[in-house]
Amino acid sequence: MRVSPTLVAKALVLVAVFLVAAPASSAADTPIEEIYASLRPQDLRSPTGSTAFAPGTEFVFAYDLVNISGNALVIPLNTAFGAPFHLVGTEQKWIERLGPNATIPGIPPIIGRKGTWYAAGGSITALENLPGNTIQPGQRLEMNGTLFPNYGTSFPAGRYRYHIEYKPLFGGLFDVIAEVSIELTVTGLDLEAPVLSVPETIVAVAETSAGVTVAYSVEASDGVDPAPDVGCLPPSGSVFPIGTMTVTCTATDAAGNTSSASFDVRVKGAAEQLADLAIAVSGVGSGASLADKVGDARTALVAGKRAKACEILGAFRNEVSAQSGKSLPAQAAAELRATATRIQTVLEC
Repeated sequence: MRVSPTLVAKALVLVAVFLVAAPASSAADTPIEEIYASLRPQDLRSPTGSTAFAPGTEFVFAYDLVNISGNALVIPLNTAFGAPFHLVGTEQKWIERLGPNATIPGIPPIIGRKGTWYAAGGSITALENLPGNTIQPGQRLEMNGTLFPNYGTSFPAGRYRYHIEYKPLFGGLFDVIAEVSIELTVTGLDLEAPVLSVPETIVAVAETSAGVTVAYSVEASDGVDPAPDVGCLPPSGSVFPIGTMTVTCTATDAAGNTSSASFDVRVKGAAEQLADLAIAVSGVGSGASLADKVGDARTALVAGKRAKACEILGAFRNEVSAQSGKSLPAQAAAELRATATRIQTVLEC
């Protein structure tokens, strides 16, 4: 025997969980309080493996009702419903919207719930082939049911969490014994993730031993949402250390679709900046004196003689100042001095 699913709409509904009748046990019935304390819903899942549905369609779910105690539970008979059902407990279903916002337009949330929760319509199906009226320790009884994801109007596209709460018969709103949940997606018309545009590798020079502040621009476009949310880590304007760091960006549209992209930021330290300076002064100035000094500074730095490298860079700056407006144009001399000063700052001279 299987009880047909029924639609429960626009209301907070307690649905009794029934198990098919079996011959009365000769053992004493287990007190109802012990039954409630021993049974737990577990492993809420979609039998089809899919947790996405279009507005107005049904989402089929299943979960296990498990005897977590070390004792066999002898379920008492209950004939109040016109048949000898074994009344086990009750379940209550909720839908919680996760994104892109926490509300469902046109449907009032249940005041006082955690976050913004909505009573969810649906049904469950009674179990078949219950062995007697006894549930053994560790026994798992599969429950099957349906969530109707529309209250006359469809849920908006987005992400949701579906909750099943197990509570005492006729329990209050917050008399929850156990809860299971699963995340769902209403696909709607927007099934495409935003398109992210990120920079190519950004190369910067350190200004201190800590690195340098790097600003960058990332854009996202979407065929439906005109302004997807974009977030990156580390964010633009962060201080990036010497070396290479990957920036990861994510774009999310109003339907909850996401896409990710990344790029690198490479910050040159003192050694790379000295290599660049060597190229800049090659054949520049009076003779090879400037190039020699940069070469000597690089050699000292490779040897771990930071103070010596700082000293040589100071002599380099003095010689550039002496040649400014003579063998070196004033503007070129100013740029070379600024570069040498920056390298000294990175070396903490």
